[in-house]
Amino acid sequence: MVRIAFCCLVLLPLAVMAQTTAYGPLEKLPSTVNSSYEESLPHLSPDGTTLYFTRLISPDNIGGQYAGADVWASRYDVTTIQWGKADNRRMNINSSGNNSIIGISRAGDVIYQLRTSSASMVPGIYFSKRDGNAWTKPELIPIEGIYSQGFLGAYISPDADVLFLSMQGDDSRGQEDLYVSVKNSYGVWSIPKNLGPTINTSGFELSPFLSPDKKRLYFSSNGHGGEGDADVFYSDRLYDSWEAWSLPKNLGTAVNSKAFEGYYAVYGDTVAYFASNRDGKTADIFRTKVTVSMPKFLVLDKPEVKDAVVLKTDSVAGEELPLTEPELVKLFGLKVDTNIKFDKASFTMRSDSKELLFFMVNKISQRKDLTIRVVGHSDNTGSEGFNLELARRRANTIRDFLIENGLDNHTMKSEGVLGGIAGVVEIWFYKK
Repeated sequence: MVRIAFCCLVLLPLAVMAQTTAYGPLEKLPSTVNSSYEESLPHLSPDGTTLYFTRLISPDNIGGQYAGADVWASRYDVTTIQWGKADNRRMNINSSGNNSIIGISRAGDVIYQLRTSSASMVPGIYFSKRDGNAWTKPELIPIEGIYSQGFLGAYISPDADVLFLSMQGDDSRGQEDLYVSVKNSYGVWSIPKNLGPTINTSGFELSPFLSPDKKRLYFSSNGHGGEGDADVFYSDRLYDSWEAWSLPKNLGTAVNSKAFEGYYAVYGDTVAYFASNRDGKTADIFRTKVTVSMPKFLVLDKPEVKDAVVLKTDSVAGEELPLTEPELVKLFGLKVDTNIKFDKASFTMRSDSKELLFFMVNKISQRKDLTIRVVGHSDNTGSEGFNLELARRRANTIRDFLIENGLDNHTMKSEGVLGGIAGVVEIWFYKK
């Protein structure tokens, strides 16, 4: 085992690596899906054969043209290589009110729904189970604190353990805000909590969608600036918390236009569906291919390096074997003074410190035989509980950064401890 102690930064010749997302040409789905009415909320079944979506102001809806929205479904025809004619009656889940699918189980055998009327409070969400080619009658999942004044939208994860809501609550900052509710071990859902000013603005935030790995939240907003009416943004989850999120980033002109874009949903990092009214007054459903890749490395200018590497090795018991000093030097290709330090009472990583971590990711991304342990040490700024939580958050900051930038397939652990070298985060390497 080799320990690298991070305490302050000395600039090095580094290779910067960051994940990039590329989008293919936009494809408007055919008239078997889109109509002269309003289509939105696309959800793709896990096997990719069925597209569920919501259609509004259609005279063919169960309650008529002005009663509400219906869930429609289109099956993919492998013979014609096209989406088949959509239907809203075969599923047997629509009512005369507003109906929408807000999530699908991983196996595709349970659909979760939002069913609203003119009432100001909504008792919860609903679910139906697959019954042959149809679905069972929707059953209620009670959740307190859901308001339907104005617009109400939702997304539930495939594991049915976290629910995001777009609604105007008592503590909303403007129009609709994003809220989160989490299910505990007893199956009880928490009161929805506002995601705060990082996400929510004086405008509206709606159409939440959580990535399959539960690390990235997509949503639409007219309050963060952008291309036009409302743009699609994403924000990354921080510190394993459902309430801490990175600053939203705009998906750019590959998806967004001067019109409204929303209800973005991405599947398997290969295809994304969303709704837009760029072609007229009503929204249609579009599709685009998504490619996630790592770009070529950009080598920075080499500054003067005055400090050599400081390494320590310790023998450990068990199946994991320690990396030796020569192995570590060979792994990184140069002698580095791996010094990064957090400011006092802070768990936010300095921007210049990220360069060193990018370099590390570059060097060990292909070494799947390594187990990585991140240990954060506290400083003496507060109570024992405060210091321990600070140490944990520092360790999680480094761990999350490594995972998000290419080490997601590595075995990684993080922990915080009291004492040691104040303000330091250590990274320990083991060979499996």
